[in-house]
Amino acid sequence: MSAPDPPDAAPSPIAVSEADAETPPRDGPAEVISDESRRSAVLDRRAATRPTLSLVIPTYNEAENLPILIDRLCSVLSLIDYELIVVDDDSPDGTWRLAETMAADNSRIRSLRRIGERGLSSAVMLGMSTAEGSVIAVIDADLQHDPRVLPEMIKPILADRADIVVASREVEGGSYGDFTTSRRTLSVAGAALARTLTGTPVSDPMSGYFAVSRAHMERVAPKVNPRGFKILLEFLARGDRPRVAEIGYEFGLRQHGETKLTTSVAFSYLLSLIGLFTGRLLSATMTAYLLVGLFGVLVQFGALGIATTAGITFAAALAMEISVLSNYWMNNRFTFAPERRRGARFISGLVPFHLVAAHGLLIQIGLVTTATGTTSGLGEGPLGYRLAGIALATAGNFALNRHLTWRPRTGIVDL
Repeated sequence: MSAPDPPDAAPSPIAVSEADAETPPRDGPAEVISDESRRSAVLDRRAATRPTLSLVIPTYNEAENLPILIDRLCSVLSLIDYELIVVDDDSPDGTWRLAETMAADNSRIRSLRRIGERGLSSAVMLGMSTAEGSVIAVIDADLQHDPRVLPEMIKPILADRADIVVASREVEGGSYGDFTTSRRTLSVAGAALARTLTGTPVSDPMSGYFAVSRAHMERVAPKVNPRGFKILLEFLARGDRPRVAEIGYEFGLRQHGETKLTTSVAFSYLLSLIGLFTGRLLSATMTAYLLVGLFGVLVQFGALGIATTAGITFAAALAMEISVLSNYWMNNRFTFAPERRRGARFISGLVPFHLVAAHGLLIQIGLVTTATGTTSGLGEGPLGYRLAGIALATAGNFALNRHLTWRPRTGIVDL
């Protein structure tokens, strides 16, 4: 392989040699070939050769960090044929605009801007779907992942000794850096839970820094849940078990911007583990919806007890409304986080959510009434019929809320 162009150099005009141009036939008039046609032909031939490495960089509000990362990557990867794919979720701080500017100045950079769509895993999958490299890697833009280990990460894959290489904080040479004790405890506990539920014998399954062979990516990609949080877990647990290698690295501190680790992210991670554990019998979104519903039942019983003790005459109706409101808030905050309603949309979402809740109550009452042949109210009738009514109503309510209250903006419906 010839040495690549300097990574920080602007793309120069394509020089077309005599070998690049077709020789016109000797026995007829010469065919006029424009300079644009010649350049296009050269580009087509160059595109037929894959780069060694495609590095996907998902971003959201990383305008201060991205230029620093790109400079480091261009230095570290100077001896490797590579491409950088920045996938930005329409960052308010203009990260996408900065990425487009850098892409115009450096032919190795590609910028993808997603509008009306959010999510780490889906951003990574989009980047991977456009990648041309033999090895595809993922790195965060917050400067916490050390680019210097990238050359070592791709070697086992190129030598066909591994399908996935994980940059690990747990193996020799790895470190959590200046992690606080509480943050490290959470990370270690999350990793242990991941190994237990998914059966992946990897020291640091929570790592977001990894490389995967193109062949393994193409085998697993159709099975990956694009709404998960830790995309590495999907590639480790879906399909046939991959050959895995681990390279130690020291986790750095975020220099600019805010951490993406929120309660919603932690909840999403837990749901992803449950989804992998159940083998996709239940989607992560459906699992969250069920957990929120169970919590709503507890809220309703608690509110009913308090209201009854206070002597409120409409205690049952009040408890039901409190339960509905708590379910709406939690589903909006956790279950349907990518489609979360904010501001005025949060208020307007109460209308379809209440209508769907009323639909569920009618299903429960109707099923018991039809099955027993008697007029029954909510909470009356044989236990079996009541449970069947709850199950049917829950499934129906989930589908309606998924398509009405929190309709996906991406076209991806996770049922």
